[in-house]
Amino acid sequence: MPALTDDSAAVDATSTPRASLELGQQLKAAGKLAAARAAFEKAMQSTNGFERGTAALLLAELLNEQQDFPAAAHAYEAALATGHHEIAPAAAFGLGRLRRDAGDLDGALAAYNLTLDSEHLRFGGDAANAIGDLLAKRGDRAGARAAYERATAFRSDPLAAARGRFRIAEIDYKEGKRDAALRVLKDLAQTAPRPVAAAVAFALGKHLAQQGKVEEARAAFQQVLESGERFWVDPVNRALRELGPH
Repeated sequence: MPALTDDSAAVDATSTPRASLELGQQLKAAGKLAAARAAFEKAMQSTNGFERGTAALLLAELLNEQQDFPAAAHAYEAALATGHHEIAPAAAFGLGRLRRDAGDLDGALAAYNLTLDSEHLRFGGDAANAIGDLLAKRGDRAGARAAYERATAFRSDPLAAARGRFRIAEIDYKEGKRDAALRVLKDLAQTAPRPVAAAVAFALGKHLAQQGKVEEARAAFQQVLESGERFWVDPVNRALRELGPH
C-alpha cells in the first residue's frame, strides 16, 4: 500500500478498486478527507458490487459528515443501486435520514421501507422505528403502532425492539390506556438496554409527576441519573426542581 505522504499520488498509484477502498479508509482515519473522497470515488469504478457499494456507502458517510448533503444523497443512491443485500439496506437507511432532515417525508418513508422490507439485521429495526416516528408526527397512530410492532420483532437488535415497545406504550398512554402503559414503562425501565431504559425512566417520571405520584416520579428520575446517560442530566434536574423539595 502506498504511503500517505503524497496523498494524490497514492490514490493515483492504486492499481485496483480494493486497494483504493483500503487507502480511502486509511486517509479518512488520518483526517485527509479530500484524498479519501478521491480514493472512494476511484473504488466506485469496481465491477464487484460489494466493493462498489462499500465505497459508495463510505463516501456517502464522509460527505454527510462534511454536510455536503446533495452529494451524500447521490452516493447513497449509488450504493443502493448495487442491490447488494448488505449494502443496499444500509444505504437506504442513510438516504431516509437525509430525506427526513430535508423535510421530504414521503421520500424518507420510501427509503426506510426499503430497509425494513429487507429485514436487515442491523438497520431493519431502526427503520421500523423511524417509520413509526414519521407516521406519528402525521397523526397516524395506527400506522405508527404497526411500524413499532415491526421493530419489536427484531430480536437481533435489542435496542430497536425496546424502543418499539417504548413508543407503543407512549401511544397507549396518549390513548388513555394509562395503567397498561405504565406497567410496560416500569418493566422497560428495568429490563431495556441502558440508553433506552434511561429515556423510558424519564418518560415514566414525567407521567407519574403529572398524576401527582411525586415520590414514584422522584425515584424514576433518580434512576435516570444513576444510568450515567449524560444527555438526561439537565432535563432530570429541571424535572426534580419542578417536583419541589424532597
